[in-house]
Amino acid sequence: MHVFFKSDLFRSFSIIDPLKVFSDVHSCLIHDENASTGSRIKSFDLGDKKNYYRVGIITQILCLVYYENRVPLQLRFFHNAITSFALSKASYLERVQFFMLRYIYSNITGVTVGDGGTCTSLVMLAFSTAVQIGLFKQETHRHFRDDPIYLHDLWAWILYADFETSFAIGSPLQISQEFEYQCNTDFGTFHTFNDSVLFFRRVMRQIYFPHFAPDLESLISELKSFFTSHFGTLSSYVEHG
Repeated sequence: MHVFFKSDLFRSFSIIDPLKVFSDVHSCLIHDENASTGSRIKSFDLGDKKNYYRVGIITQILCLVYYENRVPLQLRFFHNAITSFALSKASYLERVQFFMLRYIYSNITGVTVGDGGTCTSLVMLAFSTAVQIGLFKQETHRHFRDDPIYLHDLWAWILYADFETSFAIGSPLQISQEFEYQCNTDFGTFHTFNDSVLFFRRVMRQIYFPHFAPDLESLISELKSFFTSHFGTLSSYVEHG
């Protein structure tokens, strides 16, 4: 856990509060202390609400920083099982975070099933659960254990992931515009990232607008201006001999 939260990966994808995860590690993992074999995890304590996603977050983090492409079959079965849950008590913040961690893992390892179908499904599962718990509303953030800064970043990454998967498969955005502005547009520390997400989503809407053809020349000009103003010119990244 410490390796993950000190990594560049977490600094780039700060979608979960480290304090909550460490608390769940201590409360959900039951150890068997043995003098010969040392401390081993023998079972899980899921609490009265049986929130499997608290453990799912822990095991998915292990996949990201420890197992990588060598994920044990038992963990694969566990992740697939809780991904396919269709329960009345599945509206947890941890469910959203688990799906987004799986989305990140799929992209890092290249397990996107070619056409991006896996990532699209994970993003839509994350989004539908996020809407159910009101994550897009600023006033609901005080009801969760995570610091609001991580909730802002989580929502920004859901909006980005919708753009990324739509772009990858060549389809319109799945998340409507009304959800882009329901919470503070200053998503945590990602000022430039947030600006980019909203800009690219606007371009995608214009490209797939059903009632008229997009003005591609104008959009290309906008893209050039956006990249220049936010990231500078290409020459500033090239060493001059």
